[in-house]
Amino acid sequence: QPAGGVFEEVTEWREKVKWPDLKSIDWKSDLEGFKRDENKALYMRFSNGIFERLHAFEDFEQAMVDLITEPEECRALFERLADYKIELFNCLRDVFPLDYIVAADDYGTARGPFFSTELFEETLLEPTRRFVKAVQARGTKFIAHSCGKVDAFIPYLVDDIGVDGLEIQDINDIPAIMEKYGDRVLVELKADPYIVHDDEVDAEKMLAHVRDLVDR
Repeated sequence: QPAGGVFEEVTEWREKVKWPDLKSIDWKSDLEGFKRDENKALYMRFSNGIFERLHAFEDFEQAMVDLITEPEECRALFERLADYKIELFNCLRDVFPLDYIVAADDYGTARGPFFSTELFEETLLEPTRRFVKAVQARGTKFIAHSCGKVDAFIPYLVDDIGVDGLEIQDINDIPAIMEKYGDRVLVELKADPYIVHDDEVDAEKMLAHVRDLVDR
């Protein structure tokens, strides 16, 4: 993936971003040796989300500036990225019966979002919704991954975009999210690695940790 230096500011994306010809790839070549275990869900991760691609093309500070000063250009790039991701997903879905995908797009730091909800509405909301709906139209569930404290975006992800699940960190108020949206969305809650991978933790403490996760 690019790590900056593709363009200096977002207004240059049309001339400087080179889009691969996805139709020229032999996607069926990976079928050799592939065997589906019907007892397990089949999934894959879609990293480098629509917003993340912006700060992969240029540096992060410039991406933040562009969101504020060039929201229309950012929106145009995000729409094109959504088209690309939809085409990429369909190429894979034509070959592999994916039950769900986990698509990453980090929206925040440990303290709060990178950008306002108003900027999200103006630039990212509709391209992200199109991507999610295209995945779901193929019978595949969409799990949205987002690092950081992103509580502010949960109403958009659930109500407006309609994701099937959330992979978020527990710095977010997951109990409150489950209370409000638990009938409509799955929220992944990870076990504490310092407990589950500690050989000295006995069965009683392990079971108590699991019960605490379920209760919360």
